Amino acid sequence: MNNDPGSSVGVLYKKFWKDRDGVTPLISTMLLIVIMIGIVSSILYWSIPAINRIGWDTEFRTSLGHFQALDGAIEDTVREGTEGSTRTVSLSIPGGDLRYKKSYSRWFISYANSTDTEITFSGLEDEQDDPTVAVDFTIDISPITSFDLWIWRYTSFDEARGQDFLSRNSGDVINSGRSLFNTTRGEVYKTVFCLYYPGTDQAIGWAVLYHMNALVNEIPSQFGTAKIISENGAIVTTYPDTPYVRNDPMLTPHGQSLQMTIVQLKAIGIGAATAGNYKVTTRINQFTYNYTSGLGNLKLYIWGDYTEAWYLHFSEDFREWRTGTDKDDIEYRGGFMPLEIYEGGNTMTFDQGLIYMSNALTLKVVHAELNMDIDQR
Repeated sequence: MNNDPGSSVGVLYKKFWKDRDGVTPLISTMLLIVIMIGIVSSILYWSIPAINRIGWDTEFRTSLGHFQALDGAIEDTVREGTEGSTRTVSLSIPGGDLRYKKSYSRWFISYANSTDTEITFSGLEDEQDDPTVAVDFTIDISPITSFDLWIWRYTSFDEARGQDFLSRNSGDVINSGRSLFNTTRGEVYKTVFCLYYPGTDQAIGWAVLYHMNALVNEIPSQFGTAKIISENGAIVTTYPDTPYVRNDPMLTPHGQSLQMTIVQLKAIGIGAATAGNYKVTTRINQFTYNYTSGLGNLKLYIWGDYTEAWYLHFSEDFREWRTGTDKDDIEYRGGFMPLEIYEGGNTMTFDQGLIYMSNALTLKVVHAELNMDIDQR
């Protein structure tokens, strides 16, 4: 081919080589496309997670509103205080799943028959890890050195199986040889520990271990799993990680008295279910009320996944019952929360997952077994 600049072919080649009118628009178009792709990608990168977060938040708040309505129905049913009392409420679960979980937590309360005696149980918290095994535990009673112990496992409100440990010394290791919550007669809903002076029927003190079930909505997302838990007449949530008590349990301190309501849930018709609309009917199956005065050194423990939330809640909720302590004095340090509050002669301490009241007080315990019939609409 003749590429001589003087030839006609060479002149044509040179003409096209110098013509840049078509190159500039092409480059501009390509740059514009690249810029638009970058802008759209940035918008999608930031907006999609934000949209997903809004959707997750909406599901959580919708479900929480329905759980709060359920909690109101539970409280109304219990306050009526009559076996057979019912309430019906709608429960909408827009996302996640709905589960009925047995053995979700433990509430343990102990107290002495006088302010001169202090009773300390150790080791029972291990039962929470595996309720099917027999646990070793100790009982320290100060200043008493020996005692008789009776353990009663209640499979219903009026049927219990007893087991005795006589002439034991304070600090002895005790193993009942079987689970505290399982018998050949069925599931145990509470275990009662009765302490007596050796060879007598004179009481030193008592303790009760309650086996708590829960209704749980778990809502997974890319940000974590939110949970809404209905337990013992209260609501606990995690969103996304921090546990928080949203609705108070029915536990009321007043002067030198403490009223505690234990609500043990039993869900009927559901083990695990997906999102949907449900009709929930709450019904009191059994109901008792006990009133005891002159007690001393009361201790309340809560063992489970959300011990931190419960005790942070109580430390704030009970603040109105006492003086001399500001909220800033309350500190949580990874499971250890020491706090002492004084109101007159009343001392309450929060320590190692423990609520402790040393003064003489009157204890009122309302105990309700509440059935929940759950039907999907």
